[in-house]
Amino acid sequence: MVCAALPLSSCEEPSSVDDAADTYVAQGSPNASHGSEDTLVVTQPDADGAGASVALVSFSRDAIVHEAAGRTLVQAALVLDVAPASGAIPMPIEARRMTKPWSEQGATWWCAVDLVSGDDMADCTGSSAWTFAPEAPPEGPLVPYATTATPGSWGTEPA
Repeated sequence: MVCAALPLSSCEEPSSVDDAADTYVAQGSPNASHGSEDTLVVTQPDADGAGASVALVSFSRDAIVHEAAGRTLVQAALVLDVAPASGAIPMPIEARRMTKPWSEQGATWWCAVDLVSGDDMADCTGSSAWTFAPEAPPEGPLVPYATTATPGSWGTEPA
């Protein structure tokens, strides 16, 4: 949902922008790509520290600018439909801004862009590799999104 109005109280008809790309990466299948799946899976590691999965969602800056269409963007909200698995214990979900480019069809637990996903190898180096250890959740390339970022630097300035 994108509310593009000033003052905020006049934002009675918010607009929405669909995601441009989404996938999830799973520690239990570190070389698998999930970009073609309809559901994003988010799980915490088990007691042994394994089994985490993290969702990745991106939005087109051009689509947001187009939707705002000459208005001032004053508020944005990320709205996700959450369907807990049967018997799942509720857990908090964090939203963080990505600072490294990734590919919907190529992101794996090991790589932001894995050239050959599914071959049981991390086929990435340099800028296409995550900057965290493969056994840890991908928190290295993430920073909390600054909701108070100045409009001119929106989407480019970390919190």
